[in-house]
Amino acid sequence: MSAHRTLKRLAHLARVGFLSLAVFQLSIGGALAQAANEKPEEKEKKEHSTETPIRHVIIIVGENRSFDHLFATYKPKHGQKVDNLLSRGIVKEDGTPGPNFSLALQYEADVSHDPVFELAPSRKTPYTTLPPALSGGPSDVCKDNGVCTLDDAITSENGLAQNYYSAMLTGGTGQQFHVPDMRIANVNDLPPGPFQISGSNFHYDEYAASPVHRFYQMWQQLDCDASRATEKNPSGCKADLFPWVEVTVGAGTNGAAQATDFNNRSTGEGHGLLQSFDVPDDVAPAPPEKAGPAHRLFRANRCRDERLAPILTTCRT
Repeated sequence: MSAHRTLKRLAHLARVGFLSLAVFQLSIGGALAQAANEKPEEKEKKEHSTETPIRHVIIIVGENRSFDHLFATYKPKHGQKVDNLLSRGIVKEDGTPGPNFSLALQYEADVSHDPVFELAPSRKTPYTTLPPALSGGPSDVCKDNGVCTLDDAITSENGLAQNYYSAMLTGGTGQQFHVPDMRIANVNDLPPGPFQISGSNFHYDEYAASPVHRFYQMWQQLDCDASRATEKNPSGCKADLFPWVEVTVGAGTNGAAQATDFNNRSTGEGHGLLQSFDVPDDVAPAPPEKAGPAHRLFRANRCRDERLAPILTTCRT
């Protein structure tokens, strides 16, 4: 190529480059000017826009407390929905049985015919009235728990918000341990399903018993069977054996000591992805009630193996 043609070619490229740069600068300048002139409310709306109507997802993990335990009769704002005992018609606003109370009916089981432990007993009969709910926790917080001052409370349970500690000095049941809890209305004649705990004699800062939370008993309370799985209930769980497990096992029963060779490796149980890790035996395989350890377990292992990335999106502790 001659020197003349080369110079001509370079001049053409320079003109094209200059034109492109000018157009690029104009486009950027227009965008910057548009952003500068954008109203604050429009900018905020754009920054918080989502592909679905859902903007925030809040997960509350409460040990031994279900969603309905706290929000059974919660009424959402206009235009919003909630799936709870009230919306299903299981209870009324005042906590008494609703038109669909049978959806939460509780059963007692008969397992005398089979010496093998049954997660979902086949022989069940609905309760007519529930066994009396028993008291749980200290009768007197100071005498029974040794928590008499704010300093005692802070020492026994550090890490709480400062204004929580005063509640640790109150809430004694005023009753013997594991007797029918007379703070509950009609405790000896409870309906065979959900019943209200709170009331004029049972305040929010007071101790209460909780359901059995031991590995096999927890599963048995849920009464799960894959053959019952449906689109609306993919787990196949009925959650209809809570009182029966309580009266047949008891909340304080730990059972026999765990065998030394009983762990996630020897049994081959637990999440398939977790079998490649040396998982501590006290947190895996994680039972349903161990929400805290299970969450920490998955989070810790996700940081070691990206195969767990779909389960958790952060490694922060």
